[in-house]
Amino acid sequence: MMYAFVRFLEDNVCYALPVSCVQDFSPKSRLDFDNQKVYTVYRSPAHDPEDGDESPGEWRERPPLHKAQILALAEDKTDLENSVMQKKIKIPKLSLNHLEETGEITDYGDEDMELRHCKRQDGKKQNEGTHKSIEAVVARLEKQNGMSLSSNSSPEATFMETSDRMNNMDDAVVPRVLYEELLRSYQQQQEEMRHIQQELERTRRQLVQQAKKLKEYGTLVSEMKELRDLNRRLQDVLLLRLGSGKYLIM
Repeated sequence: MMYAFVRFLEDNVCYALPVSCVQDFSPKSRLDFDNQKVYTVYRSPAHDPEDGDESPGEWRERPPLHKAQILALAEDKTDLENSVMQKKIKIPKLSLNHLEETGEITDYGDEDMELRHCKRQDGKKQNEGTHKSIEAVVARLEKQNGMSLSSNSSPEATFMETSDRMNNMDDAVVPRVLYEELLRSYQQQQEEMRHIQQELERTRRQLVQQAKKLKEYGTLVSEMKELRDLNRRLQDVLLLRLGSGKYLIM
């Protein structure tokens, strides 16, 4: 008996079911189906329309048919399992606009596994770009901070040296009040400069710590996504082997 890998449109859940569960569907080969068509399918193989042992009462109790899309056909469940593991089954994105009027499904040609891979690669590139930007800012701050701290002379010594040179000039006459006022202003500016340098140093250390944390976080996120993809694939295979054939499409 052939099996069909179908996706129910109402909840986007996949099942591996006998083809006899599909209403008015008798394929002659594994390619004898239309993945753009909406079929009506029973969710459980226990309600097989070709089962001749059912009583009339059981026929009346059968659950309703559901709209579904056929993604693949296979001779048995083993073939379906191999197709899932080898990513041979193409799972298009759904576009349910005007579905009731047209009865067709728009296939964008994107596989679910490929989309997850692309998103994972985009996330890695974004984290690397942010990390490089932070490193560039830190390097620039270190360069500026190193240039500002290169001089070891005190503000008072620098100012006195300049004053001595001025005193040696015959035409340099500076009142003492003006001299003291200029000295206080110079000292105040130097104090503000030291405060700014301390703030820059503290900001630099914080940026370095954040850059390290961001790099570790990016690595953890990438590993988590890879583990999640592997876990989802293992769950799909396990459900097939248990006979339910249930797949969750994210």
